[in-house]
Amino acid sequence: MSRPIPAKSMSLTQAYIITAVYTILGIVLCYQIGILTAITAVLALVLYVFIYTPLKKITSFSLFVGALVGALPPLSGYVAGSSGIIKTEAILLGAFLYSYQIPHTLSLFYIFRDDYLRSGFKNFASLEPARLKRLIIISLIPNLLFGVILMAKINLVLSLILSGGSVVAFVKANHNIKSLFHILNLFMVSTLALIILDSIFTRY
Repeated sequence: MSRPIPAKSMSLTQAYIITAVYTILGIVLCYQIGILTAITAVLALVLYVFIYTPLKKITSFSLFVGALVGALPPLSGYVAGSSGIIKTEAILLGAFLYSYQIPHTLSLFYIFRDDYLRSGFKNFASLEPARLKRLIIISLIPNLLFGVILMAKINLVLSLILSGGSVVAFVKANHNIKSLFHILNLFMVSTLALIILDSIFTRY
């Protein structure tokens, strides 16, 4: 409710103008880096504005489209940094971030269930809590798998340490969704930190 448009501190006209300016500048900048970078950026924009947002009023499965939107910008960045080439690591990064967003968002549905039910949008918060909890735990598996594969391509030893520690933490959480939510976020940050550090040391 405190965001600019609902709070009436920004008009729709102002929002359209700001959006148009940033969209044009963003696409131009991405195109200057490379055509593939621009394509992935435009795809993320189209999916978010014209598909994901309308779908939220129609079906709970909009979550899976929204997760794709969240996975594309890092893919754009990876392509930009690799001379316009989509490498295996880029695909794994996209898959990792896509699979991360599913249990992440499902956990939010579980933790803030009442708020999401009042939102008026279709989402998985409408599932019976026990069923939603099972879905969250099942959806953790692909994320852990992609994370382990991605990290293993960078540093096998650190991969085993981080993934092993995450598995132990997940087990100890004992289906406590709030704990799983924080562990999941920590696993994501650790994985991305490893990628960033590797890129820095590789370059310098």
